Amino acid sequence: MKSRTSWRRSDSRSAPSIDVTRHRNPPPHTAAGWIPTLQMCCMVLLTSCGDPVEQPQVSDSTRSDSRIAHMKNEPIVRVRLADVDSASDTIELGTSGQRIEVWTSKTTRDLTGPVRIERTGDGWTVHETTRSHSWTGDQLEVSSTTPLLLDREGTSRHYAGVLHCVSTGNNGKLEWNLIEHIGLERYLPGVLVAELYAGWTFECYAAQCVAARSFACMRIAQRTHHQFDVTDGPSTQAYHGVVDDETAHTAQSETSGIVLSWNDHLVPGYFSSCCGGRAATAVDAIGPSPVNDIPPLMGHTNDDYCVNAPLFDWTIDRSARTLGRRLSRYGRMVGNTDLESMTTVSEIQIAHENIHGRPVKLKIIDRNKHHAILTTDMFFRAANHSGSLGRPAKELWSGWSVGTTERGRIDLQGHGFGHGAGLCQYGAQAMGKQGHSWRQIIKWYFPDVTLHRAW
Repeated sequence: MKSRTSWRRSDSRSAPSIDVTRHRNPPPHTAAGWIPTLQMCCMVLLTSCGDPVEQPQVSDSTRSDSRIAHMKNEPIVRVRLADVDSASDTIELGTSGQRIEVWTSKTTRDLTGPVRIERTGDGWTVHETTRSHSWTGDQLEVSSTTPLLLDREGTSRHYAGVLHCVSTGNNGKLEWNLIEHIGLERYLPGVLVAELYAGWTFECYAAQCVAARSFACMRIAQRTHHQFDVTDGPSTQAYHGVVDDETAHTAQSETSGIVLSWNDHLVPGYFSSCCGGRAATAVDAIGPSPVNDIPPLMGHTNDDYCVNAPLFDWTIDRSARTLGRRLSRYGRMVGNTDLESMTTVSEIQIAHENIHGRPVKLKIIDRNKHHAILTTDMFFRAANHSGSLGRPAKELWSGWSVGTTERGRIDLQGHGFGHGAGLCQYGAQAMGKQGHSWRQIIKWYFPDVTLHRAW
């Protein structure tokens, strides 16, 4: 393992050139990767991540075995805003006196807001202040000429698209999704505000916008047989609906229609909060699909610009015995017999690094000298696994961590926040502050990429 000090570098380094043919607490990674729910300390970390935080996930976004063709027209993106899984749970939309149109394929009604929607039997009941209306069918659509307010779980946001209430329940279960259908360009400012801090540079916002647009296009192309393309949180990329932020809107406008391209095909725009100084390859961090096995997703060489990020490096103290139990139970759940046999953890070593010196496999050794070789992704999931043990008091920020047990405790020394593939948000901000353009930022994080105007 290379020493930490050897990764640090002068901030005066120049970025590569390129030819072109907040808001919320900490960002992710969202867009990108493999990451389950994390609890976020309320310090300075971005999250495409969150408040309790999840990092970006794209676990089912790489199933296709073929390259992704460029879209010729701006698409509609379907964003899941809520997952309603209880018969007693309802959704309230709109404000007092707002005109709201509710319709199915057979019936349209103009109602006065706010309205409360619930799934009932084989249909829907929509409550106004003084009366209720019923529809049959699996889907209901709601819209207004002005953005609709959704107040859920203590968070209030406005949405300008058409909201679809879509049943997901089988065997009589009253489960359903609330999904916004909205043009991709109208969607993107809400992503930027959710993913980046207020006051960050325009260049960082613009680079993030190109990555987020490319990521959304990938999801749209690969999820045609699903109800939705993305969620509004870090399981894909965070989204805050209608926002009033000049930098976000300018970044969207000035990059409108521009996506990442390689060999005339779309490049998924993965991103995470902080790579910890060394880039991950998408094949290692996201998945082995041919979509990811291309030069722009192989990561940059040399140390990254994120050296001053709050979670560039970190230490988390754990009970070695409890960590071993947690790993064992995760191993049992996923059918990994080596991991299932794990007892009290003695040491965690780096077993294999990628071409940039970032660990991709770890060797976990217990007190009986039994060992298991895990990917950093699997270790991340296993170390944060709750199950019957409950959530760990301190969850890991990434799977890149090592440690040695002393007196029953292990200090897990880690780096970064998120999967580390594609754009590093803290690094992009550092580059923007140094005067690099958003095009240079894109070129640094996606080597050999070209910028394609799709619409």
